[in-house]
Amino acid sequence: MKRGRGDDKPADESFETRLINLIVKVGDKNVQNLSSHLDGLSRALEGDLALHRSLITDTVFDCVHWLQPKTPVYGTLVGLLNAADDEFGAAVATRTQHELQRALNDHAPVHIRGLVRFVAALLNARVLATAPAVELLETLLLVGETEGGACPAARRDWFVCIMLDALALCGGTLSREAPDKLAELLAAVRRHAATREPLRVAAPLLLPFGAATADDDVEEPFDAMWALVTALSEGGWSSAHLLAPHRAFEKKLDEAPQHPLPLVTIPPHERGCTYPWLLRLRLLRPPPVAAAPDAGAGGAAAAEEGGGEAAAEEKMAVEVEAAAGSAASLGVAERVLLEESVAMVAHAFVDSHKLGAKLLASMQARRDPTRP
Repeated sequence: MKRGRGDDKPADESFETRLINLIVKVGDKNVQNLSSHLDGLSRALEGDLALHRSLITDTVFDCVHWLQPKTPVYGTLVGLLNAADDEFGAAVATRTQHELQRALNDHAPVHIRGLVRFVAALLNARVLATAPAVELLETLLLVGETEGGACPAARRDWFVCIMLDALALCGGTLSREAPDKLAELLAAVRRHAATREPLRVAAPLLLPFGAATADDDVEEPFDAMWALVTALSEGGWSSAHLLAPHRAFEKKLDEAPQHPLPLVTIPPHERGCTYPWLLRLRLLRPPPVAAAPDAGAGGAAAAEEGGGEAAAEEKMAVEVEAAAGSAASLGVAERVLLEESVAMVAHAFVDSHKLGAKLLASMQARRDPTRP
């Protein structure tokens, strides 16, 4: 890299920016080549761990917090770096526990979800040992039982949903490494499903669509996540819409050392704690798709005729709506996986609608690059 005259600072800043961009954007341009991109990035970062370990670690955790649809990507990246430097893997495991405990203490729902997903991804990438990862899932699942009557129904549902979200990512690994523990987790959720009272009954104020909305017009997050996990378990824990880049590196990851995950504690419910994920109920009836091609063509023509950025964004919005409408033909697992990814992308890019819309539009063609 070229250095500034008599000053190394510009070169250092340029290198750090480039390194951050490489980590943040890995796999964004062509998800079909994600495995080769991860392999190349991990090899490039191996030589930088000695001098830039903190920057690499900080960037990975920023991505874990804010780019949650790509959690499996960053778990696999850490796994590849762990295979080259097990001290890096151990440090990431310890920091994961510290960050998760702090998020629980601060009651930061978005970060809690992202970090629990990261635990699942680290388990897949063999960075974490199986037993402590399962113990975390059990801790989340049993929040309602351990707190008894002091646990609001929405709180227990929320923690179960967090656990199910992670289980969707690591269920395949647990089915091989700890099938008995996986069966116990599923049995416990099944008991919860049989005894829980729907939140729209227990707390009708959660229904934001008014009295005119019928029960069969909405689906609560617990029902959606439980249907997702049930479908995945029956289908071998695999889906075309479930990123699983660790599969391409199984031999290399298996040879790396695994690390413990210190136990976390769940603080009790306090006045003022909210569980916002449960406010998002899904409308099951998708928008009509028939008008999408004409509207898209009109949007394209407007852009070509000089309609400007507004016309281009309108075209993009039509494409996203058409992609959402196509969910009607998907199975339950694919539909819920796409819905969750859409929600995470929308949250991450709330301040950049144009970039968020581009990512949403690209999801209609996305497939797991490790599958034929």
